[in-house]
Amino acid sequence: MISSRKVFWRKYLLCSMFLSSIWVYFGEIGVYSLYPFLYWSKEHTNLIDEDLKILFISDIHLMCTVPLVENALFRWDADRYIRMNVRQALAYLVPDAVVSLGDTFDQGFYANDGEWAAYQTCLKSVIPSHIQLFVTPGDNDIGGEGRDVMNKDVIDKFKRTFSSLNDVHIIRNVALVQVNTVPLIRHSPIGEVEGMVRKEMEIFAISLAEKLRGIPPINTTLMFSHVPLQEMQDDRLKNILFESVKPNFYFSGHTHSFRHTIHRIGGMHVQQFLLPTASYRMGEAHMAAGAVTISKDGHLSFHLLWFPPRFPILVSYLVILAIISFLCVQYCRSRRRYLGR
Repeated sequence: MISSRKVFWRKYLLCSMFLSSIWVYFGEIGVYSLYPFLYWSKEHTNLIDEDLKILFISDIHLMCTVPLVENALFRWDADRYIRMNVRQALAYLVPDAVVSLGDTFDQGFYANDGEWAAYQTCLKSVIPSHIQLFVTPGDNDIGGEGRDVMNKDVIDKFKRTFSSLNDVHIIRNVALVQVNTVPLIRHSPIGEVEGMVRKEMEIFAISLAEKLRGIPPINTTLMFSHVPLQEMQDDRLKNILFESVKPNFYFSGHTHSFRHTIHRIGGMHVQQFLLPTASYRMGEAHMAAGAVTISKDGHLSFHLLWFPPRFPILVSYLVILAIISFLCVQYCRSRRRYLGR
């Protein structure tokens, strides 16, 4: 009787371990391939060479090796989740450029030189260096929200790494206007550096027409930044910015959830795509990247590339661990009884 009970628990234990290994393989590898197949639009597979393709990611909050918040295992898992999903998105879209809409680094504002260098290495593991990458700053990168007051050191580090806070990128006949709107999170700047950064953004906006003069004809203008329109606190600067740029579309992040809205600014209407976060750490139920294609005649197509949920899978691991632990205990008890007969 005791022997048969021992065999019973051993079979259940081995069967549970086998099924658990299959589930863990699915949760760590298989789901990243299955999700695009099931949920991503197939329209992008029928593009012609003239179509411009851009992948937008927002609020990825890379943690790398910077031990300011979570433990090492959680940091590794959160960054791996982003890396696996972005890898699928790059293979799916094969973009001409990738745009990060701010909060690229989770603790960039507090990072010292060594930690900032680690962040750069981590970013390259997500977006390979051969892919054209444009990064606009977020408040986690350079400060500007709450008690995080911008300082010269962090602004200089961002400029050295990503060239500029404000810039214009021309790809074919599309202008990608990158603007640092983080200073507009506050009603008024705190300190000299925030005032300088805000003034720099205003001068950039006013001089944009001159910057675009003499380049090939532009039929589509996309503006991208971290702060959505409804979060900008300075209406005067917001109006100057949009009336100077006159974007057809505006892409932003910051709130971690998706919204597609149309805003009237001055005499024009602006379509805003507010992208969700790409990191499950932000506590959102849905994470995604944005796939944008622009035809030669200026028609824009936008699709969200939804990422698989992570927290349910992590919870399932705890359940599996509890079940296997229970079966191990039962098997060990039956084995001790058998040996002690």
